[in-house]
Amino acid sequence: VKSDFNELRLSIWSSTLLDFVCEMDADLQAAIAASLADQGGAQSDDSDVVCQGEDVFSVEMTDTDGDTILFMLVDGDVQQYVNGNLEIPRVAALSLDESTGRVQDSKGRFTVPPHLRARLQSLKALLSKAGVEITPWQSSEPSASHSAGAAFDDDGMEAALEASIAETRRQNNQLCLDREREHVKDNAVLRQHDTINQFHTHFSKAISKYQAPSAICGYMTIAHCRLLRKLLEGAPDPLPLSALRAAGRRLITEVDSVSVETERAMRSIAQKRKKYMDAHPQAFASASERRLYLRAWVANFEISDELREDGLPQSELPASSHLFKKRERESEPAAAQQVPSLHFARFNEYPQKDIATHEERARILSEQQRFGGCIDAKGESFFDPPATAYILERFLPPSSSSSSPSSADSELLTPAEWQAAEARAEDGARVFAVDLNGHYAAAVVAQVWEEDQVRSVVQVYNTTEANYLDGPMPSALHGFVFPSSAR
Repeated sequence: VKSDFNELRLSIWSSTLLDFVCEMDADLQAAIAASLADQGGAQSDDSDVVCQGEDVFSVEMTDTDGDTILFMLVDGDVQQYVNGNLEIPRVAALSLDESTGRVQDSKGRFTVPPHLRARLQSLKALLSKAGVEITPWQSSEPSASHSAGAAFDDDGMEAALEASIAETRRQNNQLCLDREREHVKDNAVLRQHDTINQFHTHFSKAISKYQAPSAICGYMTIAHCRLLRKLLEGAPDPLPLSALRAAGRRLITEVDSVSVETERAMRSIAQKRKKYMDAHPQAFASASERRLYLRAWVANFEISDELREDGLPQSELPASSHLFKKRERESEPAAAQQVPSLHFARFNEYPQKDIATHEERARILSEQQRFGGCIDAKGESFFDPPATAYILERFLPPSSSSSSPSSADSELLTPAEWQAAEARAEDGARVFAVDLNGHYAAAVVAQVWEEDQVRSVVQVYNTTEANYLDGPMPSALHGFVFPSSAR
């Protein structure tokens, strides 16, 4: 079979070969895949693209790790093989960047070396033939691998990404998750409460209405941050552990309020994206380009803008949902906050400035240049001091001169700058939007009273069933807020 197929590869370049391959049985397809994998690296750049132009039905390439990746059109679907083994029976979506060679599929990511990146054009043609959705690489997605010198590595990012993608593939009909977990890591108490399932069909109508991406963690993080600030209004310091748990359950029981705030974020971001496209028509020449831009994952700058413009919910929570009644707040005026402060724990995107596109690129260049960082020969982000891998955004209270009573200013700070600014702020619970490298979640960071002791806690409110406590950000955030408890 190998011999016969190799002769076909060299001599037949017609649509009849495409028909032949599509009708082959599974054993012959597997043999062909193995043949192509055996030849990885031995062929010229053109010989691994079988049938050019409209007749392309397979594309093979060797990535920077030495793995042979084969995409093959079979019965109208694109199958993906890795080293001759069927990895993905039906490729449903793919994200790629031709300039850097980065490709993201449902199982992970790989990088195509420079001398083979021309094949990505053929891969796009193949995917288009099968109707596979091709999305541009967004730097708000986990596009960077962070060096050990930045206090974390690629494993955490890959875990976060794969967990998030796995959730989108899972057939899960459970809307309310209500699962809690705790992890003590390097003296940091990290807790996670899974609340509402972002992949439930409950959100399908809003996703369709606003042409939002299927992964809506960015929108739900905005909603959760706004609602948590209202739920924890008047919270004492230290905060009872029961209040943290109750806040998570309120996010579950008040699913209608979560839905209203999530849709509010979708509507606002969709309007801003449409406005940007209208102002830059040359960058969105086709309907497909406009659709892909609307359906791109939410970016850090978009979460920042939404929370800066309004850090509180517009939907009214039932009086029974408030965790701290007015009389309780008045009984301890010196120890209570009116509304917890708002922050955003982010990764530095400046090394990805040449990968980012459109408004995101402009914002990275204008806002994050001073934080430094670069990309090495392998395409990995590296942060040599004084560059910082982390950025903490601090939302300032609304000024009296603001046109909107809920709008505020914000400042992007290094961890050290943030600590200095917060040293002058009142103690108490803080609400954070948290960038988890491939996922977003809301968090409450506070001193927590539990079992006759006070513990420093990062409490994450998550919208999937995946565990994000092992990633780099939760423990790093704990160290930034509670430096005295870090080793």
